[in-house]
Amino acid sequence: MNFSKIMPIYDEAVKRFTPICEQIDLNWNFSFFGKETTETFSIKIGFGIGGNCYGVNLDNTNGNRKVYAIMGVQMFDKVGLPVFSTMYDLPIVVHEFCHPFIDNLTAKYRELFKESGEKISSDAISEAYTSWEVVLDEILVNASMIKYMKDHDFGQSEIEMWINVIKGAFGFFWIEELVEELEIYDKQREKYPTLESYMSKLSEAYKIWAEKF
Repeated sequence: MNFSKIMPIYDEAVKRFTPICEQIDLNWNFSFFGKETTETFSIKIGFGIGGNCYGVNLDNTNGNRKVYAIMGVQMFDKVGLPVFSTMYDLPIVVHEFCHPFIDNLTAKYRELFKESGEKISSDAISEAYTSWEVVLDEILVNASMIKYMKDHDFGQSEIEMWINVIKGAFGFFWIEELVEELEIYDKQREKYPTLESYMSKLSEAYKIWAEKF
């Protein structure tokens, strides 16, 4: 492989992605989820993964964890160089960077969600999401991403576009109700200082949605 030819292209991709990186507000994550984290957050451009995007966690021997958002390339310009957009790529980075704050919550409070989670997730389980626990984890990350967009002045059309993608691609048809529930949580932060402290209330909402849907 001739890296001398590849590196200028990769450097250009990094240059084009930098304006998106500069918009990322990690302080929102710390504030909204109500917890600090020892993880470090990094973004890598993945030319070899098509339009897919992945979150990768690496645990170092010193106990620190590195969180990576591996960003695929969706679009190219007429000379074959990658094109990135705030509307598409920024929410995906936010999605991946929400995982470290959420991943352990659905596992820790599994029993609170088991009955309603199995019922409401049955149509959303696919090859990508093979269990109701994974479904609940992913939709909570997606709902947090939508909440981030609302808190950072994304346009209503952009938010609706993402909601429709989440519903259509993953079957998460209760996404809007979950976003509303996160907004209720965020308005009661004196009573619920962390998202974890709100998990029992969230499980009650899931029981209602399981019957509703």
